[in-house]
Amino acid sequence: NGEGVERNYIKARELFEKAAEYKYDEANFYLGKLYYWADGVEEDRAKAREYFEKAAEKGSQNAKDALAEYYVD
Repeated sequence: NGEGVERNYIKARELFEKAAEYKYDEANFYLGKLYYWADGVEEDRAKAREYFEKAAEKGSQNAKDALAEYYVD
């Protein structure tokens, strides 16, 4: 839950990228969130969509919901 740990979005991005390489599909959803909300990275909505789509293709309900919001937003 991150309690007692300082937020570090750059480290989070690095770890999510590694997790995605090892086929942890939900990591793509979290990468999408970072790029969508510009948390520790430059905002890039197109890149966020790509990550959401990758995760959604693997069955991530979170990513499917995020894509729906992306297209409404």
